[in-house]
Amino acid sequence: MNWQQQRRRIGWRLWWAAALPALLVLLVLTVGLVERHRQDVTAAWQQRAVASAQQLAAASEFALFADDGVALEQLVEGARARDAQLLGIALYGRDQRLRALVGQVRITPAMLGDVDIVTVGQADILVIAPVRQRIVGGDDWFYPGAGAQASSAASGPPLGHVVLRLDISGLQRDRQAFWGWALALALLALVLAGVLAQRIAASVTRPLAHISEVVGHIGRGELDARTDPARRGILDALAQGVDAMADAVASDQARLEQRVRVATEELRRQKEEAERQARVDLLTGLGTRRAFTEAAQAEVLRAHRYGEPLALLMFDLDHFKAINDTFGHAVGDAVLAGFGRDLAAGLREVDVMARLGGEEFVALLPRCDPASAEAAAERVRQLAEQRQLQQHGRTIRVTVSVGVALLHPHDADWEALLARADRALYEAKRHGRNRVVVAPPPTPSAD
Repeated sequence: MNWQQQRRRIGWRLWWAAALPALLVLLVLTVGLVERHRQDVTAAWQQRAVASAQQLAAASEFALFADDGVALEQLVEGARARDAQLLGIALYGRDQRLRALVGQVRITPAMLGDVDIVTVGQADILVIAPVRQRIVGGDDWFYPGAGAQASSAASGPPLGHVVLRLDISGLQRDRQAFWGWALALALLALVLAGVLAQRIAASVTRPLAHISEVVGHIGRGELDARTDPARRGILDALAQGVDAMADAVASDQARLEQRVRVATEELRRQKEEAERQARVDLLTGLGTRRAFTEAAQAEVLRAHRYGEPLALLMFDLDHFKAINDTFGHAVGDAVLAGFGRDLAAGLREVDVMARLGGEEFVALLPRCDPASAEAAAERVRQLAEQRQLQQHGRTIRVTVSVGVALLHPHDADWEALLARADRALYEAKRHGRNRVVVAPPPTPSAD
């Protein structure tokens, strides 16, 4: 082997020693970057398609409810005109029949379900979104189960479905251009490595190995891994880039963790607030029917177990509808809130008080004998009678009728006690209102 051949052989070995690690690292970084770019861009297009579908679903809700075909056609044509990348839009009714179509959309009825469907193809994204009726619930706790209905945002089957196709052919072109740029960069790096192999092979392999090790640590989740300045060599810029990338990843990770903590705390707060609203009447500050039901059943069981007296007081504001009709709901709300304060002031802290709904209130008095229960009811009646509300120079006086029932050994649950208190309340109303009537104990025939 002559000297030229040996030099050429050594040159090739040096070339491979310098070029191969650089090429491998560049390939790993390029593939990772391209894949991340593909995922991010695809996710962004998916979010755009879903957002467009949800916006169209919200806009078409009333037209689908009214089965207004003209409005639906105008809606899809307007949406297509505003966004040239929408290949097709279709609106289906509750019966899964086509109501409006613009462009090309191909689906089967089996695809129209109760959940969003997002399908990403080579050149388009298909989104199928159900259109649900939005319900704003009330605050009426007079009937059991009303609280659960008030807290739901939507119920029942979908009003229809929105189907749209979004053109993502440009995404494929961008991806190919990105690959071309990445391959060109790799080729340039390879050529430079070959030209400078004789001079930089030794000075490249060691720093590159160190940087590769750091990248490996980062890839395994060790986000505090950084390059050693003493070992960077001529690849100091690359090492700094890797460190900057690690700093950015660590910073993003910290921000993500912070967002998760904030979101978790917000979910906890919303859950507590929803629970509070389900158990506390916002107008009077008293308990709701749901909260009262749970406490009342427990008190009845405890009273039966230990043989303690238990009284239930049922209140109904006299002529409340006339006050509402004459002075308006704002004054009516003020009357309800005022009586809630009278109820709290006239009873004990251990008593369980709630607003059943409308102008009806209830209180459960543990360990309260008949005389004390009647006295407590009379005390609340007097407080209500003494309260005056001024409205446009007129004085509004409110009275309350009260029915009192005492727990009997034959009462299986609190509802039996409530029924007797309700009958006593009816007697108070029938005999002129603004009075307290105590229900007689149940008779064997009533049991």
